[in-house]
Amino acid sequence: MASVVVAVRIGDTRMIRLIRKWLNAGIIEDTIWSDSGFGTPQGAALSPLLANVFLHYVFDLWIRQWRQRHAQGNCFVVRLQTIL
Repeated sequence: MASVVVAVRIGDTRMIRLIRKWLNAGIIEDTIWSDSGFGTPQGAALSPLLANVFLHYVFDLWIRQWRQRHAQGNCFVVRLQTIL
């Protein structure tokens, strides 16, 4: 499912290949490699990219659907991402 969402939103096949490699990379702790199983490490450079891709599907499309069903007139949505 996740790779399908990423492939739809990101058209560059090289970027998709890089994301897949990054997600399958695993982690190294005390010089011992282990498979992380899933996801990206917190604070990794890939995390904001994937967050924006999935926010589109979870939040933006939901707002569009909600607005069409329930709102009249203008509807303003502010989405803020901060990196500390």
